[in-house]
Amino acid sequence: MEEKKELLDSIFPEIEKLHSQSSEEIQVEVHKGAEGMKNVFRDILKEGKEGKPFYAFGVKGQFREQIPVYAKQWMRDAKRINLKYYGIYTDRKKALDWGEIRFVSPELSSPVATFIYGDKININIWEPSMVAITIKSKLVAQMYKQHFDLLWKIAKE
Repeated sequence: MEEKKELLDSIFPEIEKLHSQSSEEIQVEVHKGAEGMKNVFRDILKEGKEGKPFYAFGVKGQFREQIPVYAKQWMRDAKRINLKYYGIYTDRKKALDWGEIRFVSPELSSPVATFIYGDKININIWEPSMVAITIKSKLVAQMYKQHFDLLWKIAKE
């Protein structure tokens, strides 16, 4: 009986962890237009100030093309706070000059960019109109980060 109690005591923290993850409330927000996109990028800076890295894939310079003045200010602020950035691009000409950058085939180009930071994912749709969908969920962010890691492995420097 004592052995069974010890076994249960040893696995209880893992069961409790799984339960808390499965009962996590997922929050979803939709941001529209240039102001909505700016709000998303402000949030990335906020998380970056806390030392959380910023991962992006499907990037092809849409931010700098669609909101150029704000993008320039944002990049300045991102560098100032030393935001750790890891980006996967499809076009070498449109890649940033900071952070760690890798490249995948242009065939994977899309009007959608995906950002992962902290416990959030942003799915940014740039065309035909600007819409950002923010999902706040630790578990979902972990799954997207795993997807990013797979792409990172096949991407070229």
